Amino acid sequence: MCCLLICFVHTSYGQSDFCSTATSYSACTSVAGTTAGATANTGSGQDDSYLASYICAGSMENTVWYTFTAPTTNNYTLNWCANACTSGWGIQTGVLTGPCGGPYTSLGCSYVSNGTCTAYDVALTAGQQVYIVVDGDAGDECSFTLDGCPVALPVLLASMNAECVEGGVLLHWSTLTEINNDYFTIEKSLDAENFVPIGIVNGHGNSKELHQYQYLDRDAGSSTVYYRLKQTDFDGAYEYFNTVSTTCENMGVTIFPNPFKDELTIILPNSDTYKIQITDVLGNIVWCDQLSNASNHKLRLDFLNAQGVYFTSVYTATDDLITVQKILKQ
Repeated sequence: MCCLLICFVHTSYGQSDFCSTATSYSACTSVAGTTAGATANTGSGQDDSYLASYICAGSMENTVWYTFTAPTTNNYTLNWCANACTSGWGIQTGVLTGPCGGPYTSLGCSYVSNGTCTAYDVALTAGQQVYIVVDGDAGDECSFTLDGCPVALPVLLASMNAECVEGGVLLHWSTLTEINNDYFTIEKSLDAENFVPIGIVNGHGNSKELHQYQYLDRDAGSSTVYYRLKQTDFDGAYEYFNTVSTTCENMGVTIFPNPFKDELTIILPNSDTYKIQITDVLGNIVWCDQLSNASNHKLRLDFLNAQGVYFTSVYTATDDLITVQKILKQ
């Protein structure tokens, strides 16, 4: 699971007990605060006692407000400690979304007893702003801290996609870093809910370099197919990555003869418009055009002087790749 520990550091600050003036913090600093002297207002004149259920509380007396904007899409771990509580009880904490004054949605909450620490995760998207709220239990005046560092990701996935090619669906994915990565399991589904494993690709263990992976599913069929990656560590721990999908219903593209000399024939599956592109082994485009209808299209390629391998790519009018077929020029 992708995890980043939010730590806020601020040792001498003007904390706020109003949501409208909530103190802003950035990831990877540390916060030390207190509920002493705080009140129970949202900043809009509305009593915030209704917030109790959102932050694992029974009542609200001395609420402190922070605001945080997620720099990246991630799970964030908030680590709280309660110290030197005057009444010896503790603090109640929570993470909220919504405008100042409400309505709010709770993303997570926890009660922290005096002299203890606790942590919980919240899932945020890049640019999402949340309120982080702290309140003393029954008005208890407590010192509190949030601290920590970014947690290293077992595997940082750079990209993943699925494309229709001659012979099936080709899955590509790449990693930027790997820690204790034993292997990847490719899982497949026809309904995006029930997945079954179809293959395994070994990982690179520990690496800080870019690595490219691929897997060919030769039994893709013509309906929409969903794929996901399961990454497993050497100790058996695992995580899942986002699902990708593709539909290869237009795979009925015929290209002949192969090998060819001066002319190539392409038969398209229907009367739609398709973009045809021929590239050499270096990826240079040597021929491209738009074709439509399902008749035979004869391409004059006698201008290609170099013999060898070329690739014919067929795209839909919206640039979705249908197939890539290797052809040989004699």
